[in-house]
Amino acid sequence: MKDVFDVAGRVTGAGNPTWRATHPIADEDASVVAALLDAGAELTGVAVSDELAFSLAGRNVHDGTPLNPVAPDRLPGGSSSGSAVAVASGLVDIGLGTDTAGSIRVPASYCGIVGLRPTHGRLSVEGVVPLAPSFDTVGLLTRDGSTLAVAWSAVTGEEIPSAPDVSTIVVLDDLVALADREAADAFAEAVAQVATLVDATVERSRFDASQVGAEWARDFRSIQLVEIWETHGDWITEHQPVFADDVGGRFRAARSAAPAPPDWVVEVRDAAFELLMGQLQSGRVLAYPTAPGPAPLIDADPETIDDVRGRTFSLTAPVGLAGLPAVSLPLIEVDGLPVGVCFVGAPGAEGTLISIATAVV
Repeated sequence: MKDVFDVAGRVTGAGNPTWRATHPIADEDASVVAALLDAGAELTGVAVSDELAFSLAGRNVHDGTPLNPVAPDRLPGGSSSGSAVAVASGLVDIGLGTDTAGSIRVPASYCGIVGLRPTHGRLSVEGVVPLAPSFDTVGLLTRDGSTLAVAWSAVTGEEIPSAPDVSTIVVLDDLVALADREAADAFAEAVAQVATLVDATVERSRFDASQVGAEWARDFRSIQLVEIWETHGDWITEHQPVFADDVGGRFRAARSAAPAPPDWVVEVRDAAFELLMGQLQSGRVLAYPTAPGPAPLIDADPETIDDVRGRTFSLTAPVGLAGLPAVSLPLIEVDGLPVGVCFVGAPGAEGTLISIATAVV
């Protein structure tokens, strides 16, 4: 499990030594941890998290960068980096993580595994260190669809359909265009293969460019930064923790972010929800690349990392704004490196998404 979940008898570290030093030992397990243990899972270990879960890279200047087992010279993706690496390495069957802006989906893509972000609020965040509460979502990482089905049933009691009830896979061309050319080409082939496996048709759709991609990422960030400072600003001001340069820069941006009018926030989120739901009638799921391409090199220059982060954010933000469930499946390879395909469903459609995963990986 990612080091943002409470376990009775230990201090939750949240990827930062000052956090560890200023917080008490947990009295009880986080709700989802307790559910897995009650179902018979064994807690093997606590895994590295990016600092306060505020990164998509997977690096931690205090605890080290988990080694991406499928690409050791590349980033593992964050902030559920340690959980993803533990799963991809075969050390565990289930990785427990959180996803605010892509922190399950991105490491799943970079490490070549399955990552589920459920409908926002579907799994309890009780006993979990928050980041931006209206986006924070507890999710799961596994190597295959069948294990994901077992894990989901363990934490929810829900049974997964034996076959996916999918009639149409809607490809969002606006988001595909954000991917590298090689990843976009491989994505088209992967979606065609999935459609054959689940007996669905493929339909292509395009939105007004002002409504997707960078615009949604900008709106997401505006809302997220304010929430983050509301959540952690007092603690940062009091304790002056040492952060990595990139993480510290984002917290400084959060400190100076101006709150948006509440009506605007509601309007933005409702618009994203309605636009995506317009494509998610019964039997339809959305599809696009989880990330623009393979994981960046660990020693990539800051400009490259910023470019990848920006394009990745544009791919992950729509689901966060709308609060929809999404699963990343390891269906693409570019130069032998994994890239995920993201499938998105209507609220509560985790069973459909997991049944797709079970059918294809």
